[in-house]
Amino acid sequence: MIKCQSMLQAIKKYLLEVKTELGKTTWPDKKTTKNLSILVVIVSLLLALYIGFFDFILQKLVALFV
Repeated sequence: MIKCQSMLQAIKKYLLEVKTELGKTTWPDKKTTKNLSILVVIVSLLLALYIGFFDFILQKLVALFV
């Protein structure tokens, strides 16, 4: 029983510390979040096109030799 109470106190302390740390966090504003999200989508699409292009080229090269 004592171990259970100790564990509950530790969990409570942890959650209070998390709440305190989240209060110290500086969150980006809506405009910054939107711009960075758009950037992530664009970079992801460009990377997908880049990988897809080389996959297509390598597929055609392998088909020539098989």
